[in-house]
Amino acid sequence: MNLSLEQSFLPAQQAAQNLVQSWNKHLKNDGLIILLGSAHKSPARLFLELRQSLIETFKNDKKNCYQILLPCLGEQQCGAFAAPEDWCHEKVAWWRPPYFKKVDQLARLDRKEIAMSYLVISKSKRPKQELLPILSQSNFENNFRVVSPVHKKGQDFVFYLCGQQGKYKTQFRQEGATIDQGSIFIEADFDQGEMLSRVHKLKKMG
Repeated sequence: MNLSLEQSFLPAQQAAQNLVQSWNKHLKNDGLIILLGSAHKSPARLFLELRQSLIETFKNDKKNCYQILLPCLGEQQCGAFAAPEDWCHEKVAWWRPPYFKKVDQLARLDRKEIAMSYLVISKSKRPKQELLPILSQSNFENNFRVVSPVHKKGQDFVFYLCGQQGKYKTQFRQEGATIDQGSIFIEADFDQGEMLSRVHKLKKMG
C-alpha cells in the first residue's frame, strides 16, 4: 500500500501526547530535548503542527513544566502558517566526513550546510528568562528570529523576521553588519509597512 507523507505520520496531537508521556518517564528535571526534522516543505509543516500540539499538550500537563526555547522565542502561532505554501527551516554549517566530500566532488556539489527543522525543549520550572539569560532584560514582544535567506538589495539587507507579532519581510541597513538565517535579534525597533518593514535598531544575540 502506498501512503502519502501525511498519511504515514500519527496525527500531531497524538504524536505530541506520546512524546510527552515518554519524556515524563525518562527525562529528569532541567533536562533538554532536541527534536530534528526535515527541511522539505511538507514534512517541515508537519513539524510545525507538532510544535503547536506540543504547546497545547504542555498546557494540559499540570505536574510537569515544559517550555520550547528555540527556534521560536515564544509560544505564538507559527508565522509560517499564515500562507499555505510557506514553511520554516534552518541551515547550519557542518563538518563533512571525507566520504561525503568525495560524493560532493563527484556530483559537483558543495554542501557545507545542512538544512533542517528543529525544536529545543526544556523540562524546567525555571522561567525562560533564566534559561536564556541574554533575553532577561528584553521585552519578549520585540524579539525576533531571521527565518529566511538574507539577500542584499543595494546597500540594504532584505530578509524575513518572525516573532510574537508575526512574520514580516524586513529591510535593514547597517555598515559592517552580519546577518544570517537563524540569527536572533532582541529589542528590534521597526516601522511596519504593508509589504516591507524597515528596522531601525537591531541588537544581535550572541
